[in-house]
Amino acid sequence: MTGWSPADLLPGLYVALLAVALGWVLRRWYDPVPPRILALFALVPFLLFGRALLGGEVLLPVGVLPHFVPYRQLPPSERPSHGLQGDLVRQIAPWQAEVRRAVADGRWPLWNGNAATGMPLLGDPQSQSFQPLVMAAWPFGLWRALGITAALRILVALVFLFLLLRRLGLGEPAAALGSLAYGLGGFLQLWLSWPMANSAALLPLGLYAAVRVDDPGDGRDSGRRDLFLLFLAGFGLFLGGHPETVVYALSMVGLLLAARAWAQMRINRSPRLLLRGGAALALAGLAAAPVLLPVQEYLPTSERSMLVSYLLAPRSLPDLWEGLWKPETLAFWRGRIEKRLVPLAAPRAFGEFHYYWGESNVIEESSGFVGSAALLMALIAMVPVPMRTRFPLERLALGVLAACLLLLAQPPGFENLAARLPVVGPTAIHRHHRTLILVALCSSWLAACEAERWRRGEGRRALAAALAAALAGFIVWGYLAHPHPTIAEHLVSFRNSWMAAQLIALALGAALVLARFRERWVRPAAWLLALVVAGELLVLHLPANPSSPRRLAYPVMPPVRFLQERIGMDRMVAIGSSVLPANFHEVYDLNDVRIDNPSRPDRYARVVRMVSRQSALPNFGRILHPVYDLMGVRYVLSRPGVRLPEPLRPVFRHRSGWVYERPNALPRLFLPVRAQVFRGSNWQEWLDTNPSFAARALVESAPRDRNWRARAPRMSKLDLLSVEPARIRAHVRLEERRLLASSVLQDGNWYLLDGGERRETIAANGPFTAAWLPPGKREIDLVYRPRSFVLGCVLSALAFALAAMWWVPRPRT
Repeated sequence: MTGWSPADLLPGLYVALLAVALGWVLRRWYDPVPPRILALFALVPFLLFGRALLGGEVLLPVGVLPHFVPYRQLPPSERPSHGLQGDLVRQIAPWQAEVRRAVADGRWPLWNGNAATGMPLLGDPQSQSFQPLVMAAWPFGLWRALGITAALRILVALVFLFLLLRRLGLGEPAAALGSLAYGLGGFLQLWLSWPMANSAALLPLGLYAAVRVDDPGDGRDSGRRDLFLLFLAGFGLFLGGHPETVVYALSMVGLLLAARAWAQMRINRSPRLLLRGGAALALAGLAAAPVLLPVQEYLPTSERSMLVSYLLAPRSLPDLWEGLWKPETLAFWRGRIEKRLVPLAAPRAFGEFHYYWGESNVIEESSGFVGSAALLMALIAMVPVPMRTRFPLERLALGVLAACLLLLAQPPGFENLAARLPVVGPTAIHRHHRTLILVALCSSWLAACEAERWRRGEGRRALAAALAAALAGFIVWGYLAHPHPTIAEHLVSFRNSWMAAQLIALALGAALVLARFRERWVRPAAWLLALVVAGELLVLHLPANPSSPRRLAYPVMPPVRFLQERIGMDRMVAIGSSVLPANFHEVYDLNDVRIDNPSRPDRYARVVRMVSRQSALPNFGRILHPVYDLMGVRYVLSRPGVRLPEPLRPVFRHRSGWVYERPNALPRLFLPVRAQVFRGSNWQEWLDTNPSFAARALVESAPRDRNWRARAPRMSKLDLLSVEPARIRAHVRLEERRLLASSVLQDGNWYLLDGGERRETIAANGPFTAAWLPPGKREIDLVYRPRSFVLGCVLSALAFALAAMWWVPRPRT
């Protein structure tokens, strides 16, 4: 470990301290976790990524950086990173850097001023602003915090699913088996560093809290604590950062509450449980309103929302039903069912991170796998057997699992029906793969229930043997019947090794289930079954989240340092798909006009479409186009040796990259000479043909301004004083009425204060903020104040006040 220091032990010690604190809190006020179980669960994160917690490395696939300019001079990583996890490097880490920078500066993370012409930061849910599992790592720098957050996600999932299963009457070995199958399973491990892992980690906490609300401990204070725990779980889920999985997780918690309430109402006809639990979750939603309301306001205006609306345009059910029975549709449906369901039992049947020939990718499709032995136990639990003991809520898990599998296997075209649903509708574009969060949970739950029945001597050996043979045959068929279409012979060893590993794990699990043990050996055998499940999943997912050397975590290369020193209040752009990928600049606090974000603003995307080549990643060109002047692009980063046309001139040359300067970049705020009133035509075409935005602007204004021209343009002056993410200050000296234009994206929440007096803003040059200013000398402030955030703060304060009135005990006299 080159460059290792004792300080690199701190993340691991911090995680261990939090594990001990969590165990103490649970023992003090809730259900205790046996120390040996807590030690086992705390050990799991260190087994998975101890290098990041104790070795000074970063849990981020930054090993891909040497493939890009200006990092090509860096020595490569000893362990290659997965290119499929590039989103973590290009998106998740830079957005967390922006949130941390805002908090460190003492401001709300409302606006991402470094993302091109700006976009909401709090309104983008994947920034994970104020997510508790992310905030718990804030005492450390970002690179250490990534490993801490991942460890906490696994620890919380393991501990609270164990407590949930114990609360439902399962023994320790069975509860540990279910917890390990879920915590080490595909969904949490493969999506570990994405925001949706927050939902997967906190879902068991929400379920456990809901069960405790139904079955509290002794005393009135215990009921308060249980409701408060449900409130905290709901609060964390609402801030999960991925709307679709948040809705699925909260729906599962709501279904559990409804099921318990229904059983209670059949006894005493009292809806008290549903009202109390629903009120706690409602307060949690109100408490999270400062984040939820900006998200609700922004996401419908994003490019992704517009794309989903276009691709999943509603179709009538008769049309879908008529087209379903066409031979080509049935053939396509059969092939799609195989590609969606086979990875649930054979997760590497269609390849892995580097070679995949399934429907999408290995992360999307194999995230529902929870281990071969656990899958065998879940299959046994799914078979209806007379006189079988069913544990509380086991039928709920069965029903949810069946519903999710039907969604995954639904006929082609029927995604259009689900697309009409609010919030979760866009998940149809992902072929409902996000429902695998519930598939993984329910499969682990059912496996634990069957393991407990087997431990109690209720197992059916004939049924277990038949299902083990069927599952083994399915696994063999999954691997052998789906070879790579072109290079199958080169992947034979890969296929056979994974198939053999799964068959060995299945054989060990089946042997334990089918064997006859004396009474004193049943409990050790149950623990051995849990270890078989954990061992297989560790072998499968240990390579899924490799750490990388800290030296590759966005080092400041010479061209980047030059830009940091010179860029000031201007913007930059990198030319070429392999040059400083979009969003990397946010780590360095630079303002690049590129955005790599599926939720980027749609109106911004329409502006840059004229200079951006259509590709999976932002790839800008036409560097002389005047729209770069409008967006304030002063510097251009390129590969070393690339010659850009005049009037661009090179101002920095280094073997890691060249920097050019553009001469006519406009400041964030400027005073155009002329204005043309927008009459409802194609403003994109107007932007593409306008030769100078300093001379002419397109405005949404009154007809009297359609021929407006400044009489003495040089007599008026504007000086920028400061540019902050959510505030721009300038001093103006105007001899006449002038148009103030900008390159700040207007989302309806930018306000202009002219000498302390609010001025009406209009749109200019498409989506950018502008205003008409009267003559005079004064300071102006362009500030970002989203009304949804202000309303959310009011609702949050009300929620916390109501929670305090409800749950804080009154002082005793």
